[in-house]
Amino acid sequence: MKFKRLSFFLCSIIMFFALRANGQFIEDGYNKIDNLPISEQGKIDSIYSFFFKNYNKDFAAVDSLAQISLAKAKLIKYARGEAVLLTMLSLVQESLGKLNLSETYAKNAISILEANKIYKDLPLAHFSLGTFYRRKNRQAEAMSEYLKGLQIAENTKNNPGIRLLNTATAILYVSLKNYEKALEYHLKALEISKKINDEISEQKCYTNIGIVYSRKKDYDEALKYHLLALKLAIKGGDERTIAFVYNDLGSTYLYKNNLKNAIFYLKKSIEIRENINELIELPYTYNYLGQTYSKARNFIAAEKWLKMALSTAKSIENNKQIYEAYEELSNMYASFNRFDSAYVYSHKYNLLRDSVRQIENIENLNELTTQYETSKKEQQIKELSQQNTIQELQLEQRKYLLLMAIVLTFAAILVAYFFNYKRKQKEKRLELEAQLLKIEAEQKVTSERVRISRDLHDNIGSYLTFINTSMSGLEVNENDQQEKLALIKDLTLETIKELRKTVWLINKSEVTVEEFSVKLRELFKNIAHLKVNVSGEVNLKLSAQQATEVFRIIQEAVNNALKYSNAENINIVLEVHPERTLNVEIKDDGVGFDVNEERNGFGLGNIKNRVELLGGQLSVESINNIGTRISFSFNLG
Repeated sequence: MKFKRLSFFLCSIIMFFALRANGQFIEDGYNKIDNLPISEQGKIDSIYSFFFKNYNKDFAAVDSLAQISLAKAKLIKYARGEAVLLTMLSLVQESLGKLNLSETYAKNAISILEANKIYKDLPLAHFSLGTFYRRKNRQAEAMSEYLKGLQIAENTKNNPGIRLLNTATAILYVSLKNYEKALEYHLKALEISKKINDEISEQKCYTNIGIVYSRKKDYDEALKYHLLALKLAIKGGDERTIAFVYNDLGSTYLYKNNLKNAIFYLKKSIEIRENINELIELPYTYNYLGQTYSKARNFIAAEKWLKMALSTAKSIENNKQIYEAYEELSNMYASFNRFDSAYVYSHKYNLLRDSVRQIENIENLNELTTQYETSKKEQQIKELSQQNTIQELQLEQRKYLLLMAIVLTFAAILVAYFFNYKRKQKEKRLELEAQLLKIEAEQKVTSERVRISRDLHDNIGSYLTFINTSMSGLEVNENDQQEKLALIKDLTLETIKELRKTVWLINKSEVTVEEFSVKLRELFKNIAHLKVNVSGEVNLKLSAQQATEVFRIIQEAVNNALKYSNAENINIVLEVHPERTLNVEIKDDGVGFDVNEERNGFGLGNIKNRVELLGGQLSVESINNIGTRISFSFNLG
């Protein structure tokens, strides 16, 4: 018991400091923007953009600072700033569970934007108001707001807005159990997300598609999409998004009767949502966990989590979550033969359900969708007609302009011919002079390179060969002297090999990536478990200096792998991109090492220095008993 209390206390401290860190991040970002030497309008726009990207890190901090910025926008009478900050506050209040405040802020934002004809920010404001209606289970009003926002987003070619409102509309269709229509809108959102290369939105689309398949009871397909979503969510690092995916994975495993996995993922979701105080979503996760324990025949745990779902839903006045909690409590008590309690909660469920606007007006919702789609088609026809009229006018105008252009061109040719002739002559002269200078410079470089190569080969090479030959002729009886002579001989042979490598590298002014890879295979041919792979634009060329530095980096990395890693396989990959970027990767499956630990003689410092000389970026990753990956990239110039 003492240990549990201590663990709870330590977790509380960690949660406190994590929340403080997020709040400090929001405050620091706000202060940094507020101190920029720009106009007050520019500051308000920048603060809104910062809040929009980060508001889910600390709702309370954003709420407080957005109120301050809103007051400043009103003071300087900046309508757009006032409206977007009201929209931000609406989103924050919805996340905090203060739904009535969320409605007020959203309606005020829409009023200001419409009055000032600021259409680009309207889709998000309609989304926020629609979400309020959805939370209150007022589905027809929610659909109306979503479709208004979607039409404005399409008219203004606002791709993020189109994606967001397609998703929101699809979620409403899920609540109507019209899963085919929901998939249609979710797939539109996914297409937009990929089009604008937005991985965060793409992840949310995968999550929502997974939910649809789960409702269709196709749980394997649902898990496929949820796992795709989890991969992108972890990559993005946003805790709120990760919590959503954990919740959906848990609910899918619940329906699939994999209770162990359901409990695991639902508890991970609850841990994150409690840490960031995301009250608006917690009742759903509590409810799912209660259902899971009910299936597992654990009455105490089931009752605990379902009652937590009910109390949290009541605290944020979310009617939909309240009657869902009543329903599940009634089902749970009935399954444990506690029919008196089951009746009480069933009665409460029926009373609340009857008092709330239910999804009985499906025809109205479908009519709204039909109106939207018809309006969209009419707009497309109108635009096509306008385009045809414009094209006809443009065609007549082009005929007139073409005639005038022919006359003017003929006159201009006569005037410009003489000047153009003189200009071309001057350009040819300058080009010839530049070519001569380039040839002279290349000859100097080539001459110097040949001289260095010849000196290395003739002088040092012959000298080392002489030493090696002399050592072979010595006859030594003592064992230790024989070992020393053998060592000297081996070192001399190795020096000759290194000399030949160096001579090859400097003997050409440039070498193609394909030639370089062939030479690598030749140089490492005695290492059986080493492979060299090359792909991409292999005909692009390395300069002599680049080839030298790349070879030395690879050599250092391979030597480290051979000495320390006990690797079974070493792979060298050269990949050339069309934008003239060369990516190099040296990967082994050895024992790995701690990249933050000082390692005498490991050579990482040398590798880092050579990558810096290339003007490139270095990455070193290593995992114990899995292996090491050293990669770098640079521009070939």
